[in-house]
Amino acid sequence: MKYKVVNTAAETIGQQIKDVQRTLAHSEDTVEQYRDLKRIVNIKQETDTDLHKVSELKMQRANLQMSLAAANDLYKYMSNGKKSALELAPNFEAFNDMLSTDIIKKIKDLQAERHDLLLRFTPEDEKVQAVDMKLADLNGYLLESIRNTRENLTVKSRELDRAIAQAQGAFVGLPTREKNLTILQRDFQLNEKLYTFLREKETEAAIAKSSPTSYHRIIAEGLVPVEPASPHRAFVLILSGFLGLLVGTALVYLLSIVRSTPGDADGVQRETRTPLAAIIPHLGRGLAGRLAFFTQLATRLALKGMLVPGTKLVVNAFTDKEGQSFFFEHLRQALATKGLKLRAITLRDAQSPNPEAHPDEVLLVQNLPLDQDSHALAVMGGAAANLFVLDGRTTPTSRLAELDLLIQEFQLPNVQLCLNRAGYAPGPLQVLGLRLRRLFSARRAPSAAPVPLGGLDLDL
Repeated sequence: MKYKVVNTAAETIGQQIKDVQRTLAHSEDTVEQYRDLKRIVNIKQETDTDLHKVSELKMQRANLQMSLAAANDLYKYMSNGKKSALELAPNFEAFNDMLSTDIIKKIKDLQAERHDLLLRFTPEDEKVQAVDMKLADLNGYLLESIRNTRENLTVKSRELDRAIAQAQGAFVGLPTREKNLTILQRDFQLNEKLYTFLREKETEAAIAKSSPTSYHRIIAEGLVPVEPASPHRAFVLILSGFLGLLVGTALVYLLSIVRSTPGDADGVQRETRTPLAAIIPHLGRGLAGRLAFFTQLATRLALKGMLVPGTKLVVNAFTDKEGQSFFFEHLRQALATKGLKLRAITLRDAQSPNPEAHPDEVLLVQNLPLDQDSHALAVMGGAAANLFVLDGRTTPTSRLAELDLLIQEFQLPNVQLCLNRAGYAPGPLQVLGLRLRRLFSARRAPSAAPVPLGGLDLDL
């Protein structure tokens, strides 16, 4: 059995080696043909050589252009002053060879000799004329030499331009040649590594084939599992439960932050500096219990000096869903039970007048909700005392800071808070039952809202 497996492996490896060897030979031939076609020996070295060559040619062209410019300037200067050559002082910076230096020296000597002759002879004298002819010959020779030099420099400049263009032509298509050569060399290296790997495996197979004993033994028989090893059901359930608990707790805290309400008296006093005048628990549906509680509340308000005759007491709220009407109605009944001379007014719209209290009566006003109209602030500003109703379950905590800002900005007098449904936290089933009961009651006994007269409802 061992030899059969080894022989099969050796035959397979041998066949693979033949295929890879043909592919490797093809890769070698492709790289060689591409190098011959593009005349590539060493791209990096050839590129550096061409760059150095172009740089040297450009430096030679720059020096040659400077010399040509100097020769052009000198030729133009000598040509324009040909008739007064003795008065010229040309710059021979570009002509510092021995011949030019010797000619200039002879011209200077002849000029000095001419000056000496002019001291003794006239310009028409034969000796002076002879010196002038020599000077003219030398100047003409020098001008012709400058012209020839200028033409020679022009020819050299053109040759350098052609040489630079030819040298720069070696860079045309260089990135493409580098990319193609890199691809071919990469294929060659991959085939070479594969060929080396197969040769190593062939050697290992030959060694295993020649060995009389096997290095492998069966320790235990493999068993087919009857249930999946992954995912682990118990682990998934535990992790899901933990994550559900964690996410649920985070959601509870998040909702409590987003929908934060005062809840109880401590929550109100933590969020605002406005004093708390009344804490109204959930009174249920008993009318006697409600009346008894509000009678006690009226007594406490009287002790605080809020029910003195001539007092205008305004009941306020942010919205009409915070128990303002409930508080106003039951407080009115409690004050009427105590026998106080009372005038109760409910404001229905912004056009409602803002009456003042008579000296012998207590004026109880149910103000417009602050969210409904800014006229409510004017009513609060004209009151002797303001009771602001908050709901422990619906009023957002952030509105307490808003109320403090309103009191400070508009200088609202004697504002005190009344917390409705303090500490009331019904369960979800109880809330659902209350909502269903309220829905069925509204359907069975619909009530039409009273039409206000002149914006006021008067209860005397």
